[in-house]
Amino acid sequence: MKFFKKGIFLFLFIYLLVLPTEFVSAHAYLENSNPADQSHIQTAPKKVTLVFNEEIEADFPLIEVKNSKGEQMKTGKTSVSKKNNHIVETTLPDDLEPDVYAVSWRVVSADGHAVSGVLSFKLGDTKATFQETAVPVSGADLPISSIQKALLYIGFSLFIGMLVFAFGLYPRSEQMPEIVVQRLKKLTLTALILLGVAIILQVFVQTSITTGVPIVESIQPTNLFAFLTETKTGYIWLSEFVVWIVLAIFTMIMFAKNKQWGWFALLTESILIAYLIFTKAQNGHAAASADKIISITADILHMVAASVWVGGIVVLLFALRRTPEAKRIWGRFAVIGMIAVASILASGLLMAVMNIGQMANLFTTNYGKLLLFKIGLFLFMALLGLAHYVYLKLKKEKLPFKTILVELIVGTMILIVASALTNVQTPPPAAPKTYDETITAESQKAKINLRIAPATVGQNQFIVTFLSANGAIKTDLQQVTITTKSAKTDEKATFQAELVNEKQYFAEGLYINQTGKWEVTVHGLTKDFTDINQTFTINIKQ
Repeated sequence: MKFFKKGIFLFLFIYLLVLPTEFVSAHAYLENSNPADQSHIQTAPKKVTLVFNEEIEADFPLIEVKNSKGEQMKTGKTSVSKKNNHIVETTLPDDLEPDVYAVSWRVVSADGHAVSGVLSFKLGDTKATFQETAVPVSGADLPISSIQKALLYIGFSLFIGMLVFAFGLYPRSEQMPEIVVQRLKKLTLTALILLGVAIILQVFVQTSITTGVPIVESIQPTNLFAFLTETKTGYIWLSEFVVWIVLAIFTMIMFAKNKQWGWFALLTESILIAYLIFTKAQNGHAAASADKIISITADILHMVAASVWVGGIVVLLFALRRTPEAKRIWGRFAVIGMIAVASILASGLLMAVMNIGQMANLFTTNYGKLLLFKIGLFLFMALLGLAHYVYLKLKKEKLPFKTILVELIVGTMILIVASALTNVQTPPPAAPKTYDETITAESQKAKINLRIAPATVGQNQFIVTFLSANGAIKTDLQQVTITTKSAKTDEKATFQAELVNEKQYFAEGLYINQTGKWEVTVHGLTKDFTDINQTFTINIKQ
């Protein structure tokens, strides 16, 4: 009991020490909008379209439009586009009058975090001016969410550490001393309690995030019912809660038998805990990655390896203290620890590359700075682990329990920092490069230059220049049309480009609505009815 109380105190102390309370919990970025922010347009738009850099959940998206007097306009139902889940839109009334309008929005990104913001546009000739508008509430408080994740990670570590110990770290051919068995039971019970508290907290956190209500209102039955019955995340939570109940009941049954667990029991426990880890990976930065399979696999590997390392130390330090088997088992754990460290390093580097983007973001963003702190802790812990491995190889009589305890404290700090990282905004994606290419037209000596800016999902400008064989600009075209076609869905859009500045043909619109490969075909018809055609291929990454 004293060990448990000290552990709780240590957890709270380290948590308050490292938690970055000023960090913002947001994980998707608004890349484009129509109307654009701070734009002045003359024709009333039929709808508001928001384009984000990652998938948006279909649960409770919100777009509200108010005029300069603060009066809310009657809009259609806010929804995520069925063609592209990066796009959220709502229809506008047909009778919008000249005025300045504020568009407030709130969505839940694919990693399970709420994002909100405001943009404004001016319609027609009006004396109204742009004014600052309050940003909608995003939901759960950062500290509550981070505490929930920290409890979850520590619970995973304890449980996985126990499984590693029982699977073979302690030789299965030998009977465990009764004192070791009792200590393992206490650790397992502690892990179950931490996991249960974390899962119960999660329902309130996710209800707050998904529905947009403050965390104190998430306990209201109507809000909970809406979250659990109307959202995909709610269904996943219900499955997690059921699995935790099954895990707890099964563990209690095994405790009641009061004997060393067999393979069936260990495999059953492993499958249940693996499901909880898998569902956790569906609600984090990895879930929002463009390469979900790779990122989620790396996230799971990272979590399991860290749990093996930190959880293994906890189990060995507590279960084997003052026992003659301690040094022998610690020697066996050294090999497992090195494999875990290598796995943490490989998966961590992969996730860092996917989340950080540019090296400069490590030093200029909150996410990067906290990640550097985590890396520093990891390196320090790895050095301690290496020192302990060398120490054991030298056949010393006593284990260095004090420095092993330091290694455990550092490992606990890493888990807490990791929990905070899940609620810290990842660096924004690098600005896309304007597409600019010149290709000789099909069956013609003429060339076509096509520029697409910003070359992202959403609103783009298409600028076409026709060149003769000697490089002179051609303007003898009576019609220029552009067709965009997605390689994923074969979806097409055809539109006309108008001559501007007597040199180029210009068009603008939401003609690229998803990531992936696109074919952009330019068709020019000269005044003597000669066709000048060419197809350009562009890869839209964001």
